[in-house]
Amino acid sequence: MLAVRDLSVSLAGRPVLTGIDFTIAPGEILGLIGESGSGKSMTALALLRLLPEGFAQTGRVTLQNQALHAQSERAMCRVRGNRVGMIFQEPMTALNPLQSIGRQVAETLRLHRGQTTRAARAEAAAVLARVGLPAGDFPLTLYPHQLSGGQRQRVGIAIAIACRPDLLIADEPTTALDVSTEAEILDLIRRLVAEDGLSVLFITHDLAVTSTMADRVAVMQAGRIVETGPVSRVLRAPQHSYTQALLDAARPGAAMKAAPTGDALIAVERLRRTYPGRRRHLFDRPPPLVAVDGVSFTLGKGERLGLVGASGSGKSTLTRALLGLEPRQGGTLCIDGTPVPASGAMPRALRAKIQVVFQDPSGSFNPRHKVARLIAEPFHLHPAPPKGPARARAVATALEAVGLRAGDADRYIHEFSGGQRQRIARARALILRPAALLLDEAVSALDVSVRGHILGLIDALAREHGLALLFISHALHVVRSVTSRVMVMSAGRIVEEGPTAEVLTRPQHAYTRALLAAAPRFEGP
Repeated sequence: MLAVRDLSVSLAGRPVLTGIDFTIAPGEILGLIGESGSGKSMTALALLRLLPEGFAQTGRVTLQNQALHAQSERAMCRVRGNRVGMIFQEPMTALNPLQSIGRQVAETLRLHRGQTTRAARAEAAAVLARVGLPAGDFPLTLYPHQLSGGQRQRVGIAIAIACRPDLLIADEPTTALDVSTEAEILDLIRRLVAEDGLSVLFITHDLAVTSTMADRVAVMQAGRIVETGPVSRVLRAPQHSYTQALLDAARPGAAMKAAPTGDALIAVERLRRTYPGRRRHLFDRPPPLVAVDGVSFTLGKGERLGLVGASGSGKSTLTRALLGLEPRQGGTLCIDGTPVPASGAMPRALRAKIQVVFQDPSGSFNPRHKVARLIAEPFHLHPAPPKGPARARAVATALEAVGLRAGDADRYIHEFSGGQRQRIARARALILRPAALLLDEAVSALDVSVRGHILGLIDALAREHGLALLFISHALHVVRSVTSRVMVMSAGRIVEEGPTAEVLTRPQHAYTRALLAAAPRFEGP
């Protein structure tokens, strides 16, 4: 189906990809794995001739009997979306926020099949139903922001398969999804391969997903493919040292033992958070939507507590309530013994005790400001913030504490990799020396090597500063290795709680067992 021979890409004479060779047979899934920056996404862009301006490309790319490397841009426009579909990593960025989901799927059919608006709309409804979004439950008039992450990813898949392409390129399609939604998306892709005979280039950093999805695997390092072969052989008997290093980094760590904790730093009692229900007509009075329903727990000083659950279970809403970013409709919240009003308003000194690292650090940084200003932002909570040279020294110390250089303070955030941006987010969160750190899916988008470095950094900083951690994640194997106690959340409630090793080994609740069953497993060679 696809043959790639000696594909090379350079920028200003500097090699980015060198001598890439691989093939994909009809109906085959080829997994492409490697660290961030190894060239996986650049390879996908080169296949479709979508490289940014300034990049030079050489080599041969053949899709069945069509030499893509020799086609004009006009001819490539007939290939993209028609013969080759692509699922992007972040559907909220890939989808147009100003157009309904029905219109976006229909657009592909109108452009490539020449269908009328009415015919394209009818077929768009059929395609969306095929990916699990029937029009009866998900009207074509919905917009992307009205859907969950997994539902948006299904819309992206619908756009990619609308014209029944020969080849599907899936670029990290499940990175930010919880284990249940991830399992549904992977099952959907498998079904499409079986029904349509699709060939798939599946790009991921998750070796567990690769082991369950791919027929063959290619391993990339620094713009080269260093090893390729059947997935059963490469992931169990790797020949290259780089592949072995990836497998070592992905192997599940030992469960953290329960440790004694100090007094309660955060105490929550029957916390409740609701939102207004959606009106169906002008005079309708719908019942409120309950996002957090009577949650109670404590986080001790120096404790490491995990919070897991599917998307929509209430994890992020609970996090915002703990940070005072949202009001409460019931219950009590105390931080270090001080009650927090239901409105969420906190004194600055109290707010400084809890800091947060968000899932997407890029979205939490102002791209117009240099790193020095970004890291120093929390100083507005300090009663006597340092100024001048003292401020610069504090920023430099924070950067060096997370493994970066003091000189990085003069750079902009877009100049750093994903792992480095995560480190900068931690430097900003720790510059006030808080008592607790809330980590909301802070390693979900990182490859196994970078994730290992970040988790090691979190462990070292927690030990050095006596930090309490609330670790929110859908990666159950990560939660198992970094927390001593875990809570499982479903439909706004805590359905199970206990020592992490016990809960994730001998779950008592059916929902916990379902989460564990949905999680892909990789034990390594």
